[in-house]
Amino acid sequence: MRGPREGLDQLDGRILDLLSKDGRASITSIAKALRLSRPVVSRRIKRLEDEDYILKYTIVLGRQSQAAEAYVEVTLTKQASVDDFLAKVMKLSRVREAAQIAGRDVDAMLRVRAQSNDELSDVVNELREWPEVKSTVTMPASHRQRHV
Repeated sequence: MRGPREGLDQLDGRILDLLSKDGRASITSIAKALRLSRPVVSRRIKRLEDEDYILKYTIVLGRQSQAAEAYVEVTLTKQASVDDFLAKVMKLSRVREAAQIAGRDVDAMLRVRAQSNDELSDVVNELREWPEVKSTVTMPASHRQRHV
């Protein structure tokens, strides 16, 4: 099995190190840091992308840019249909994802995103009023990283 940097020379490794610290680094700034020409750096970055050493450029969102988000476990009453519940809950604009959960006492897992914690609480409280919902457990997402 090939290691993550197998087949790369020291210069490729330094380019990857610089880009991993700042994915928005310009070719000019990388060329200056490595004392190379722009065309050399540009060709190497293109090759690293083509050979899947660089899959994508991404960001890590700061806390100020994130709305309130939580994962909500939902247990339904015995007579409730999970499929009907999932179809109904996905009509709520603040529910981003809904999945049936197997192997636990929980029937569904929701990812809920709102503009504030108060709005998030309102969504969960609304769910608790639905006749088919037996109980909920809310787990706030305090820190997320994702690819964009």
